[in-house]
Amino acid sequence: MQLFYKNSDIVELTFDKAEKITCEGKVDIKGTDTDFTVFGDSFNYTFSKGLLVSLEKDGKEYLAGALKPNYYRALTDNDIDFLNFVPPLIPFHPLYHWRRATDMLKTKATVIRRYTHSVYVETTVSVMGMKEVLMTYTVYPDGKIDVTHKGTPTMVDMVRFGSVLTMAREFDNVKWYGKGPHENYIDRQTGARIAIHEMTVTDMEHHYMRPQENGHRIDVRMMEITNAEGEGLRFTKLGDKPFAINCHHY
Repeated sequence: MQLFYKNSDIVELTFDKAEKITCEGKVDIKGTDTDFTVFGDSFNYTFSKGLLVSLEKDGKEYLAGALKPNYYRALTDNDIDFLNFVPPLIPFHPLYHWRRATDMLKTKATVIRRYTHSVYVETTVSVMGMKEVLMTYTVYPDGKIDVTHKGTPTMVDMVRFGSVLTMAREFDNVKWYGKGPHENYIDRQTGARIAIHEMTVTDMEHHYMRPQENGHRIDVRMMEITNAEGEGLRFTKLGDKPFAINCHHY
């Protein structure tokens, strides 16, 4: 997954197993075990309690909220099933466990290592209903970041396993290579085609009569989120499996 994109300037962030990246240059670390910054010639990446909370490149900040684990999405009418007809009972649906688990998770950077041409950070995540949850980050001198995220649920079927980040509202243009242009899901994708699609974040949303999960796209190989000046983030798959995306204004 590639992060930071302006003309030919690219910083890479991978959420899948990738080939080892090596490059010459300087990357170092400063701070404490709890709050620290990994930095190179043109970037500063700040971590707090094991979460990536700031991505600054060439003096511009790209994050408005941390990159953090996310195991919940809005439930659909199909998820809620017959409880749609008994609204007072909806808050007791077992799948809401994952909203509570996501809201209450704890993170801690447990391993920080400096190598010749990289810095490695390992973060343990404590989540209700999951075990062996781990996120890792490897930062290279050119600003590329490899990120992995894994874990095993021990109760209740999961509705989502992924990560979420927040950007400023100026980043409103989305371009992706995957299924589209309309929303699609693993069980509703026949009418979607794999191609390069472009639209705004607003247009990616789909407003149902009853608010619920919407705007999903699957089989994505690459995604860019940019502002009017062409600055933003680029995510690309590295490995065999594509990923899925949602983009919303909040």
